[in-house]
Amino acid sequence: MKSFGSEALLLPTYLLMLAICVFLNVYGQAKPDPVNITVNAGMFVIIGITMLWATYGALNPVSRMASSLRYTVQTMEIDFKKTENYLWEDYRNETNLFHNKILNHRFNEYRVERKRLMMLSSRGVKCDIEDYINEYFIDSNIKKGMLAIIPGVMTGLGILGTFIGLSFGLQNFNTGNAQEITNSIAPLMDGIKVAFHTSIYGMVFSLIFNFVYKKTLEDAYHAVDQFLNTYHKYVLPKTENDDLEVLLSFQEKQLQETKKMLSEFSDELAGKLAAAVANPYYYQAQETAVSGETFFTEEPASEKTFYAGKTAASEEPVFTEELFTGNPGTETSAAAKRAAGKMKEEKAVNHAAEKKNIGLDDEEKIQPKDFFIQ
Repeated sequence: MKSFGSEALLLPTYLLMLAICVFLNVYGQAKPDPVNITVNAGMFVIIGITMLWATYGALNPVSRMASSLRYTVQTMEIDFKKTENYLWEDYRNETNLFHNKILNHRFNEYRVERKRLMMLSSRGVKCDIEDYINEYFIDSNIKKGMLAIIPGVMTGLGILGTFIGLSFGLQNFNTGNAQEITNSIAPLMDGIKVAFHTSIYGMVFSLIFNFVYKKTLEDAYHAVDQFLNTYHKYVLPKTENDDLEVLLSFQEKQLQETKKMLSEFSDELAGKLAAAVANPYYYQAQETAVSGETFFTEEPASEKTFYAGKTAASEEPVFTEELFTGNPGTETSAAAKRAAGKMKEEKAVNHAAEKKNIGLDDEEKIQPKDFFIQ
């Protein structure tokens, strides 16, 4: 798709300034000045080559891309009205969507990368068209770094012509007698003409080129934004929405697992409470205080108790175990033995009281005993 934008102003501007230069140097004076003609001709050659390269190497390709993007936007809107569904399935194998070689190549890179990520990623992570067609892509095609300095170069050429014209005018200027000064005025004026003319040309070219460059860049940016919005609306939504959907799915799964764990925990806790109510003597809290240290266990009182003692050789506490079967463990103290005996006696009394039903009420029957080792 061929299209010209604001860069079409460059050629008429160049031809107009060239015509003015020819008129001033050939028809505007009785005798053309070779130096003036040479300086102006050199400047116009340099500016002409620069404009040709900028127009056909950067500005015009980007203008065609912007036109293709606008055309594609219209095509997507029409296709969506026909299908009333996302258009990705229709466009995924399209090789000439934009009718532009550069954009078609970029879109093909996007399709290949998207397919590769879909095969590699278990979560279905996808790339987005915005990663391939964006403002940076426009900047690289318009050669933004080079074109941004061209207006300054044109202004610099005009200033350079000014100094060249002045140097030629002053070169033949003679400050001897009055006659010599009078004869030197004409060459000096010719040099001043060159100086002012080249400055005017340079400033005009700089202003026009800067306007064309900024206008082309702005139109391309706007076309890209319009295309991306339409593509996400009618072809495929943004990948950010896909990532959000994956995140929400993962959080929903975590919530279900948490509910399952809480349900299992509540069932287990209810079972333990029911068992404790049915058999209150099974979980009997035991408190053992030896050398100022206290330990709690939930083991049946008939099995074992732990206490801490100190050896004679060390101040560090030594943990020992004493079974209530009449066989004390190693390093047991007299206090531990007394506690064990006391617990056995009280257990026997409780057992006998329950067996003979000698007047203990229900609360005394089910209350666990707290034993303290003195």
